[in-house]
Amino acid sequence: MATQYQYVWLKPREIRLVQFRKEDVTGNIVCQFRIINIDELPVSYTAISYCWGSSDRVAELSFSNGQTLRITRSVEEIVHWLADKEGYFWVDFLCINQDDLDEKGTQVAFMSVIYSRSERVAAWLGKEIEDDEAAFDILSRWQSAFGDPERYNTLEVSVEMQRRLPELEKLKGLLRHPWFRRAWVVQEVVTAPGIPLSSRPYNHANLLLHSGELSAPWSALILVAGLARAAEPQKDDLEADDLVASAIYNIRSVDKLRYHHRFNCPPDLGTGLLEVLGFDSSDPRDKIYAVENICRTLGRNGLQPDYKAPVSYVYNRTAYDLLTKHHILHILLAAGVGHVRKDENLASWAPDWRHGKLLMGGHMIDSYRFAASGSQTLHLQGDWCLKSLTFVGIQIDAYGRQFPFPQPRISPPGRITRMIGPSARPWMKEIRKFLEESVHHSGFRKTLVFARTITADYWMLGPGNMNSTTSLIKYWLKDNDHWDTKEGASMGGTIPLTSKGLYLFDNVLPGQNRLAYMELFGTQQRGLLGLGPKGVQDGDVLCILMGLRLPCFLRPVDIKDGKVIKWMFVGVCYVDGLMDGEGLAMGPKQDFTII
Repeated sequence: MATQYQYVWLKPREIRLVQFRKEDVTGNIVCQFRIINIDELPVSYTAISYCWGSSDRVAELSFSNGQTLRITRSVEEIVHWLADKEGYFWVDFLCINQDDLDEKGTQVAFMSVIYSRSERVAAWLGKEIEDDEAAFDILSRWQSAFGDPERYNTLEVSVEMQRRLPELEKLKGLLRHPWFRRAWVVQEVVTAPGIPLSSRPYNHANLLLHSGELSAPWSALILVAGLARAAEPQKDDLEADDLVASAIYNIRSVDKLRYHHRFNCPPDLGTGLLEVLGFDSSDPRDKIYAVENICRTLGRNGLQPDYKAPVSYVYNRTAYDLLTKHHILHILLAAGVGHVRKDENLASWAPDWRHGKLLMGGHMIDSYRFAASGSQTLHLQGDWCLKSLTFVGIQIDAYGRQFPFPQPRISPPGRITRMIGPSARPWMKEIRKFLEESVHHSGFRKTLVFARTITADYWMLGPGNMNSTTSLIKYWLKDNDHWDTKEGASMGGTIPLTSKGLYLFDNVLPGQNRLAYMELFGTQQRGLLGLGPKGVQDGDVLCILMGLRLPCFLRPVDIKDGKVIKWMFVGVCYVDGLMDGEGLAMGPKQDFTII
C-alpha cells in the first residue's frame, strides 16, 4: 500500500517545481518535484493560474518514489492536461505543502516573485466551458482584427468594432467562469512576465487562457472589456448578467493594476483593495494577501501572511496600519457598520473585505473631487490594544429620515428600472416636499440639489449637458402623467427616451450601481439631503472628520453623564452643501473615539 507523500523542508527563497510523465505500459501519470532557489533559476517553468473549486481531495497522484498525494478535482484536471507536456510547472496546491501553515505563509509572501520569474503564466479554465469553441474563435478573430495598436483608434477600427458588438453575446459563457472573480488572479496576471509597458499592445504571448486544447491571450480579454465599454446601449444586455458584468469590471481593474505595475508605480494597498472589491476567495484572509505584494507595502514590519491568525485580526491590523501609519484614509469608503458585517470582532473602521461587492457604494463616490474637511490636516491617534481611533471633527446634524428607492421594474434595455415609471412619483413628491421645507436648501434650486445628490455630483454627460439633465429631472418632479418607457417616447423635449437616451441617462443615474448600494436620506434639523449607506438609523450623527474628504455617519455606543465616550463608524456619504468645507463653520471641533 502506497504511503502519503512526505514533503521535504524548504530553505529560504526555495520553491518546488513539478514535472509530469505518463508511463508507457500503464498510462498512469507520475510526477516528481525539483527544489530550486528562486533567485538562481537553473531551469525555466510555467506558473499555472486556476480556480481551486471544492477543497475535497477526491483523487490520488503518484510520485516517482512510490508515495501518493490526495488531490482535488480541479488539480486532477490540471495534472491530466499537463501530463503530455514537457518542462517544469508551478502549481500552488502541489508545490506548497498545504498541511504546513508556516510554509504556506512563507511561500505566499513571495508568490508575486514566483509568477514574475516564470517563463509564462497559463490560466486553466477547465476541460470545457459553455460555448467555449465559439468564444475562443471570437477572441482569436478579434485579436487578429484589432491586434495592431497603431490601428486601434482609427475611425475604420471604431466602425468595425461597433459592427462586431452582437458577438459579445457569445462570450457570456466564458465570462461567467469563476476564474474572473478569483482574488489570486489579480496577482498572477499583474506579475505575469513579458507584458509590455502599455495596456494597448495586444501581444501578451506569455499570459494565455486555456480551456481544453483551446487558448487565447489575456490581451483579447482587454479588448472584450473595451468593447463592452464602447457598446453603449447594446452593453446593457451583456451587463444585465451580474457574473458577466463582474468579469468585465474585474478585467478592467486588473489591467489598470497591471499597467501601474509595469511602470513601477504600484498603488498603495488601500487603493489596491478597493480596486478588487469584486473578487472572491475561499479563504477570507486572501482578500488581503492576494493584493499586498503588488501594492506599495506596509514596510518592513508590515503584515506577513499568517493563516493561523483569525480573519478579524488580519482585517483589523491591515486597516489600523493603513490608517495610523500611512494615513490612507480612503479605505474608510468601504468601512462602517452601515454595510453588511457578520464579525463582532471587527472594528467599525476596518472594512469587512469578505463582502466586497456590497461595499461598493462608498467606493463609487469620487472622493478625490471633494474636500469636506477643507484644507484641515488630519488629527488621528490610535490605540491598537483598545482597537480605537481618535479623530478630531465636527458634529453637523442628526439622521432624520430615509427615502427608500422605488422597487425596480423591468423595462428595456434592462438597467433603467428604478427611476422611470408611476412607482417613482410618490417617492419624488416626498423628496420635493422635503427640499421645499429645508432650511439649508432654501436658497438653492431644488432640482439641482436633487440631481447632484442622487448622482453624488457625478455628471457623466459633462458640464455642457448639466442643464439638459437638470431639465430631465425637473420633468420628473412635476405632476405629469407621461411616464412612457417605449422606444422613441420623449421626456419633456430634452433628451429623447430612445435606447441611446436611456444609456446616457443611465450613466448619470446608475440605478443598478451606486443606488443599489446606497440610500437617499435627509437630516433632522438642517434639512440636508444626502446619499449614504443603507444601514444608517435613528440616533446616528452626521459628522465631518478632519482629513477625511467625505462626510460620514457615526453611531454613539458608550454614553456617560450625557456625553458620548465612544462611537462606531457607520459609513461615508455624499451630502449636498457639505462637500467643499462648508461644514467647518457649523459647529465646534471635538474628539471622536471610534471603536
